[in-house]
Amino acid sequence: METDSAAVQDDTTPLKNYSTTSETEREFIQDQAAAGDEPSATPPVKKPLLPKKARDALALITRRSVRVLAKMTEYEPTGTSETHTKSNESTSVGKTAITPKKSFSTSDLRPKTKTPSKRKPTPPRQKRDLSQASKERCSPGKIALRHTYRPPANGYEYITVRKEHGHVAIIFPGDVTSRAMLRPEAFAELTNALRVADSDNNCKIVTVTGCGGVFCAGVDLTYLVGSDLAGRRNAVRKHDVNNMAEKLRDAVNAIINLSKPLVSLVNGLARGFGTALVALSDIAYASERAVFETPYAALLQTPEGCASLSLPSIVGPAMAKDMLMMGRTLCAEEAYKAGLVSQVYIHEFFIHELKPTVPECMIDKPLSIIRQTKKMVQRHLGRYDLQECNEDEYANLRNSWQAEECCKAILAYVERERL
Repeated sequence: METDSAAVQDDTTPLKNYSTTSETEREFIQDQAAAGDEPSATPPVKKPLLPKKARDALALITRRSVRVLAKMTEYEPTGTSETHTKSNESTSVGKTAITPKKSFSTSDLRPKTKTPSKRKPTPPRQKRDLSQASKERCSPGKIALRHTYRPPANGYEYITVRKEHGHVAIIFPGDVTSRAMLRPEAFAELTNALRVADSDNNCKIVTVTGCGGVFCAGVDLTYLVGSDLAGRRNAVRKHDVNNMAEKLRDAVNAIINLSKPLVSLVNGLARGFGTALVALSDIAYASERAVFETPYAALLQTPEGCASLSLPSIVGPAMAKDMLMMGRTLCAEEAYKAGLVSQVYIHEFFIHELKPTVPECMIDKPLSIIRQTKKMVQRHLGRYDLQECNEDEYANLRNSWQAEECCKAILAYVERERL
C-alpha cells in the first residue's frame, strides 16, 4: 500500500501552494481547473501595466512629437533627396491634414556669412603735434586745464547770484572745502551783488547760502602763501595780502551798509569768514549738519569780518573768547543754544522745504517797514562801531598775514587740512 501511494504521488504533478502564489497565478489555475485542463507548473506571465503617471508622460511626449512633425512638414523641400521629393504632397499626422506653406532646405540651417561693409576703413590715429605754446602750458611746473571757458551770463564768475521776484539769492561756490574758499575776486563780486541788491527797489530780502556740505570756507589761504613759501617773493606776497585785505574790507562794509534783511542759510561748514558772516546776518537758519569754526589761533592771525565785535554781543564774551582765542568749534545745537542761529532743522527739510520758502515771508511786506524795523533792531549795535571795527581788523590782518610766522602756520594748516 505504501508503494502504490508513493507511485501515485510520483506520477502526479505537485500542486501549488495557494498561500505563496500571487493573485495572477491563482486566477490562471482556477481558469484551467474550470476548463478541465491540468494546471501547468509555470503559468504565463501577464504584461504589467504602466503606472498612471508614466502613461500620462508617454502620451504627452507623443503629442509633442506629433506637433514637431507637423511643423516640419509645413515646409516644402527643395533638395534632391528622395525623402524630400516624396513629401511635396500634403501629409497627415493622425487626423489632421497639413499642407506645405514655405520652402525649406538644408542650406537655410547653415550660418550665413556677413557681407563685407562698404565703409572705408578709418585711418590710424595720429599723434598730435603740440605747438610751442602748448608745450609751455603743459610744462611740469604748470597745470593744463582741460575745459572750455564760458563767460558768466550775469557778470558773476566766482559766486552765483539769482534774482527772483522780490528776492536775491547769493550762493557761494564749491561743495568741497578746497573749492569753497573765497579769493579776492569772489569778495569783489560779493560786494557788487550786495550793493546792487540794496539799490534795487524790487528786492526786499537777500539770502546767502552754500553748495553741498559747505556754507563758506572763508578766505583762500593758498592764495596768501602759495604752494611753497620759499618760492614766493616778499613783494608778490605783500601785494596779494594787501589785495585780499582790501577786498575783504569792502565786502564787510557792504554787509554792514545793507539796509535790507540778510538771511544766512547755513547748510554745512562755516569757517572763518563764514562764521563772521552768520554773526553779521539779521536772521540765521542752520541745518543739523552745520559746523562753525574760527581757526584764528591755529593760523596766528587776528579775527576778520567784525567777529571781534559781533560774536561777543551775540554769544557772550566768555564763549567769544573761547572761539577766537582757543579755536573752539560749535555744532548746530551749540550755536542754537548760544544764540548764533535762530533755528536748527533736519537737513532734508532744510534743503528741500526751508530754502525755497524763506523769501516768501517778506515779499508781501512794504519795503519801508522792513528797513525801519531792521534799523530799530540794530540800534544796540551801531553801524559806526562796526565800520570802525572793520578798519581795525583790516590793519591788523595786513600785518599778521605778512609775518613769516603766520605764513608758516598757514602752510602747516593747509597741509594738515589738505586744502
